[in-house]
Amino acid sequence: MNWKRILMATIIVYIVYEVINFIVHGVILSGAYQTMADTWRTDMQSKMWVMYIGDIIFALFFVVIFAKGYEGKGLMEGIRYGLLMSGFVIIPGMLAQYSVYEVTFVLTLQWIVFGFIKLIIIGMITALIYKPQEL
Repeated sequence: MNWKRILMATIIVYIVYEVINFIVHGVILSGAYQTMADTWRTDMQSKMWVMYIGDIIFALFFVVIFAKGYEGKGLMEGIRYGLLMSGFVIIPGMLAQYSVYEVTFVLTLQWIVFGFIKLIIIGMITALIYKPQEL
């Protein structure tokens, strides 16, 4: 595995992941979230660092798993990987959120759609950045 490329891809994937999260959750879905403001932690902002650490860990494992199965098929490999990881992470995760929290099924579907888009984008980025170690 090419650890230099893994580190570079992890950093870029993390940054793009956070930007997409801001656009989706801070802008697009903010209206939906305002209607359920009473369900959020009152000290949520002071705990955001925990989410950022989780996102860094996610970015690292997302890239490492890609690198372990790397086939050298370019951008389409990244799209396929993003789709597979979405089915593995996004669908079960969002259905679990729906079953635990009082959110509408429409919001759950939005989380699933935006999650697929996000993971496909970071899959493409990973495929573009990662290359096998030169011999």
